[in-house]
Amino acid sequence: MSESSTASIADASCVRRANTWLWVAQVLLAITFAASGAVKVFATDWFMAMDAWPADVPRNLLIIIGIAELAGVVGVVLPRLVGIQPRLTVFAALGLLLIMALATGFHAVRREWEGLPFNIMLGGLAAFVAWGRWRFAP
Repeated sequence: MSESSTASIADASCVRRANTWLWVAQVLLAITFAASGAVKVFATDWFMAMDAWPADVPRNLLIIIGIAELAGVVGVVLPRLVGIQPRLTVFAALGLLLIMALATGFHAVRREWEGLPFNIMLGGLAAFVAWGRWRFAP
């Protein structure tokens, strides 16, 4: 086996592993944001009673955030799954990253430190998917 064919086999194996990890990240993002978005859209009253911050945000804004999260769920999974416009996954992941960046800023201003690690972790996961599907395993 020549050196170039060995390198290409190693590269293909690396891309396969990366693709697996990207799918794991995409599914985790989809599950998390599907639950979060559904609660904001369909159970707004329950959500507003559950925590302090939703009561300080206009109800319509909560619903808009929930719709954006649900759209991100569809975009982060469906294009790659069906193979139609798979690059849209990158934009969906960037949208979820933006939501998490805004959420992190919002909660930091309110000095709600306990939720920040989760927001940062989800933002990092979305950034990983965006980078991975754009550059590494498109």
